[in-house]
Amino acid sequence: MGRILATTYVLLAGAAISFAQDRPAASAAFTELKEIPFSAQGKPATQTVYRNADFRGLKISMLPGETRSLGKDKADNAFLRAHEKGALEFIGRDTQMGELPADRARLPLLVCEALKGYPAIITGNDLFAPSVIRFELSKPARVYAWIDAENPVLRQPLEEAPRWQPFLVEPQSRHTLYFRDFTAGRHELRLGPGHFCGAGVCPLDALSDAEKIIAIADGACTPPMLRVRNENSEARKVSLTYAWRDPAESAAASTTQKELILQPGMNEIPLPADVSSDGIVYWLDAKLRGTDAQWKVTAPHGHLSVPPPDASVQQPIVPYGAYLKLECNDDDTVLGTMLRATFHQLRKLHMNTVVLMRTDSPASQLDLAHEYGLKAVVRLHRIGGADQEAMMKHPAVLTYMIGDEPKIGPKLDAHLSMFAEVTKRYPQFKPVTCTIFDDWGTGSDADPDRIYNDHLTGFDLIRLGRLYSFQKLDYGVGKPISYKPRLDATSIFLGIEADAKRDWWLVPPFFGQPAGAPAAAQYWRTPTGFEMANFMHLALSHRCTGILGWGTHSHESGIVQGMLFDGRTMQIANKETFAAMQSFGEQFTRIKPVLRAFTPALIPVHRTRPFALDVQARWLKTGQMAVYAVNRDLENEAKADLLVLIADRLVAKYKKQEIQPEAFVAEIASVKDALTGKAADWKTETQHNRFDYLHLTDKLAPGEARLYLVSGRDQGRFSEKAVPPGAREQFYDKDFAPID
Repeated sequence: MGRILATTYVLLAGAAISFAQDRPAASAAFTELKEIPFSAQGKPATQTVYRNADFRGLKISMLPGETRSLGKDKADNAFLRAHEKGALEFIGRDTQMGELPADRARLPLLVCEALKGYPAIITGNDLFAPSVIRFELSKPARVYAWIDAENPVLRQPLEEAPRWQPFLVEPQSRHTLYFRDFTAGRHELRLGPGHFCGAGVCPLDALSDAEKIIAIADGACTPPMLRVRNENSEARKVSLTYAWRDPAESAAASTTQKELILQPGMNEIPLPADVSSDGIVYWLDAKLRGTDAQWKVTAPHGHLSVPPPDASVQQPIVPYGAYLKLECNDDDTVLGTMLRATFHQLRKLHMNTVVLMRTDSPASQLDLAHEYGLKAVVRLHRIGGADQEAMMKHPAVLTYMIGDEPKIGPKLDAHLSMFAEVTKRYPQFKPVTCTIFDDWGTGSDADPDRIYNDHLTGFDLIRLGRLYSFQKLDYGVGKPISYKPRLDATSIFLGIEADAKRDWWLVPPFFGQPAGAPAAAQYWRTPTGFEMANFMHLALSHRCTGILGWGTHSHESGIVQGMLFDGRTMQIANKETFAAMQSFGEQFTRIKPVLRAFTPALIPVHRTRPFALDVQARWLKTGQMAVYAVNRDLENEAKADLLVLIADRLVAKYKKQEIQPEAFVAEIASVKDALTGKAADWKTETQHNRFDYLHLTDKLAPGEARLYLVSGRDQGRFSEKAVPPGAREQFYDKDFAPID
């Protein structure tokens, strides 16, 4: 068989890894073909796949496997495919075997010219159920695989060796090319839910020279390291050029050049980085050149210290954080650094909780969250298993989430079935289930009012819901959407908090569409930090007990713009937004004891001026009164004039209550804004010889909030004579320190 010199390219998201290689021109002989019907863009089609192939003296046979897709068991779940076009194929719910996804941003299985001509394993494993694929090799061979970040296929049992190892690691790609060497004989791969694509199979005795050198940059260690594995039996001479760059700097980074001798086995080359700024992710660009090939690799690195602990991360936790939406693969050398950078910034924002990106989150991610003082909400799409049991015992786990946005019908039925089983398995947690608060009160199949109060009444759960009030350029909290059957945010919050027995958390939009997109196309407008702080204060005033913003980073290849960080450079997306969110985090931490002391015992507010003010008054478990006022007008100052009812003497007389309004008035020691610590203007007055009021006057800047804390003379408390019995029943003084 002749030999030719060919230049090939492996194109990954945002970078190119290329090498010229001396490779035998060989083709695979495929037998036992199978035609699989599928639908491509709504049109019926068929895909040719194979059960057997003969490649460079290697006989490959696909054997019956196991998968459960759409409730049906399948044995034909993996086949062989010829890489005639150098492309990777995927089988899943929306795309069938051999079809290239139309939406490449959603599933970026990119062209892999380096493995062109290799037979490849493609599978039909389910997104939400594990599966098993089986194959037989006539002699030792290497299997390359694009492994999705969602697929825990890498986490094989500890006793199983060898393990999957990175081959081409591009940091900002959802998929990374891994390899694993198998002996001759039958083999079994147990896949978790998600995607797996075999990208090529080659006998070990026919690997090209380029395939025998594997370069992986590791920015997580100190100093950063380039690890180069030389599988050749003799040393190889290569040249190395590398540079560290700060994404915020426009000037070209200075480069360093070295000549290296790669000895057989693992070679470790330190890459000193002059990076002293704390919290910044620097990027390594390195290139290796040999006689027959070249390799280009990138990696993140930074000084990402753990901010000192503050009240936000101290027990008991009031959850405030975000769903992680990093645009990178899940290799530890990449994800570890990107997670550290994210956690570093979240802590600077006084956040304490994260929703991790994948189900059955590995211990390494939970360990990192724990190191930074963060709690994690983990997502469950299946029940049981050793990984899950270990995960649920991790000290970083706050609670778990089941499913996402269920709708009345089969999806909710499956949700309920899983809810019933999982709550029995993990009774130590109060689970959350996320619905669409936008649909509250609409009567639709996604209406949370129907879902929680008609179907989930039997579960002690936390009601979590997403409410994306910032749509297009003309809509926000103060300008609700008018062309849809949707309630304004205040009305939705009033409906949610009416269920006094169950807590609720909010999912606000920490994302939007890129500013460069045409205005008419920005259906999801990126909110400012000023707008978001106003929105979150509004939720807190209505007894919201947790906030988990959707999306931390720009992701999906620039389709979604994160309001906090850029997903590729890890730079702060907008300094003003970041500062406003940081200020909110400081306020949230300051009022944490007050929020935890909220009771469902509401106090009527008989006058609220102007109308733009949303005012909620309630008794606290500490025996105090709190009045939360939020100016929903983001353009105009609100001259607040509030009358908060202390008592109705006529009701007290007929019900023979012991409450004495005069006692409450006499016992008021102070009224302060808990957000700023500043004293408020107040007085008491009686109207019609019947109603006793606390009269508050203030000025609230556009979008500003106040949390007036009315404290008594007895260490902040009021006596029993000053507080209605119905409110006293909500008190648990012994569990709370005095707040003043």
